[in-house]
Amino acid sequence: KCLRECLKDTDQQLVDSTLRILSLMFGTLSGTMAREIHEIIVRHLISWYEESQHTAIEHGLKIIPVLPVIYQFRFLHHIHIQVSTHWIRYNERVLEDIFDGCFTLLELSYTSMSSSITPIHYVS
Repeated sequence: KCLRECLKDTDQQLVDSTLRILSLMFGTLSGTMAREIHEIIVRHLISWYEESQHTAIEHGLKIIPVLPVIYQFRFLHHIHIQVSTHWIRYNERVLEDIFDGCFTLLELSYTSMSSSITPIHYVS
């Protein structure tokens, strides 16, 4: 919970340090640790998306204000690559939780207004 709160902080140095800590923790390749880290990132991104205002697609993606979030989406993408590469190390329950979290985040793209930027835009 504390790491998720650190990701919400306005101090960019604290956010970067938190992402480094999560990355080091993920490097252990422990199944329960991977699930916990994935859950922290996904819950943070879902709450960020639900609480913030999003620009319309016709205005394009303004990268500077959302740069920390793009780093978090990149880290989430890195987790997905590692999980798919080393899937044999994780039990079935861990994989189900990771995929459910991913689908929950991407599901926001279909429940929101189609003219605004959605999580699928940030992932791509």
